[in-house]
Amino acid sequence: MGVNFRTLLNQYRYGYARETLLREPRKNLSEVALESGFGSVRTFNRVWLEFTGKTPREDFSPEVDF
Repeated sequence: MGVNFRTLLNQYRYGYARETLLREPRKNLSEVALESGFGSVRTFNRVWLEFTGKTPREDFSPEVDF
C-alpha cells in the first residue's frame, strides 16, 4: 500500500531538516524545525525520533572537547 500524505510530507520535512543540519551543524534546532515546515519543535522531535530512533540533538549535538 502507498504512503499517506502526512507521512510523505513528514519525510520531505525531515529530509530538508537533515540536509540543513548537515550543512550547518551548529544551527539552532528550533529554527531548523520551523524552517522545515514543522508546526512545533515537539512535532519535529517526534517525527525525527520516528524516522531515526534518535532525537535531533542526539544526531547533531556539537562535539565537546575536554
